[in-house]
Amino acid sequence: MQQGKLRRLWLAAAAALMLPMMATVGSGTAHATPEQCDRKNAVFPAWHEPAGVEVEHWGRKARVMNDSIGDETSHGAFFQGRESGDLIWVDRSINRIPASYPKYISTADVQANGGWKQCGPFGTSSGETDHVTAVDYAIRVCIRPSGRDSKCSDSWVIDER
Repeated sequence: MQQGKLRRLWLAAAAALMLPMMATVGSGTAHATPEQCDRKNAVFPAWHEPAGVEVEHWGRKARVMNDSIGDETSHGAFFQGRESGDLIWVDRSINRIPASYPKYISTADVQANGGWKQCGPFGTSSGETDHVTAVDYAIRVCIRPSGRDSKCSDSWVIDER
């Protein structure tokens, strides 16, 4: 239990240090750099668990995946219909979402809590996004099929709820 508290404290401190580097524009989004999106590209244990948030667009399907490394990170991944040139990214809330919110929330809820940063697309060839810190943050997945418009999942998931 003590280790979990220390981990959350460390994550909160890291987030506080990053906040001055981010600016919100327009409707609460900011296109973040890869470094501002945690850039967790380490080799992770072999399993990932669907988080219950998916998007379908032009025959492609992608979902948010919770990772098994201490269950601290999430990422987006295509799971059907991916074609060459398709793009994928995740949006992550800038602020931690209060514990009073349920596991799945709306875009309006994320905006009411400070907006989000757009983590990508960073030109991945693997069909997966970078891994972002997810504990108590809201995450959604977005895709842009090659030559088409983009679409994001309707709901957001908060890890550890």
